[in-house]
Amino acid sequence: MDKTNTVKVEEFMGFFKAQSEIGLLVFNTKEELEKTEQFLTDNGFVLSFNCFQIMNYLKNKQSVILSLSEKITPEIYSLITQYSDRAGEIQMMNPATMVLEQVEFDPKESHLLLLATETIWGKIDEEFDLKNKVGLMERIK
Repeated sequence: MDKTNTVKVEEFMGFFKAQSEIGLLVFNTKEELEKTEQFLTDNGFVLSFNCFQIMNYLKNKQSVILSLSEKITPEIYSLITQYSDRAGEIQMMNPATMVLEQVEFDPKESHLLLLATETIWGKIDEEFDLKNKVGLMERIK
């Protein structure tokens, strides 16, 4: 990640960590997104694509990076929606066990940060209108 983008991400993180809402970083290229994933994991975030892992990380007071792809599963959509709307509580039916799993967490300690490229964000937002579920958003150019 070039120095300018590093500074932008660091500034964003200063504001983001003080919030209890989902954050979103949008990048021009997949390469910049991947470099930011590495930077954030080096600085204490965990990367996950599985909603039950994310729930466990949040419960254990860890902040999570979720890199969005063109297809969002119903579980990921539900997780994003519940994080946004329920302030510290997520419930999800585990299809493997058919058990309703629930976690409670402090959204000021356990953060959820979404990452996407501009192209992917455009497609996802058009289909799901996630702008209303995201708090702090920054386009890294």
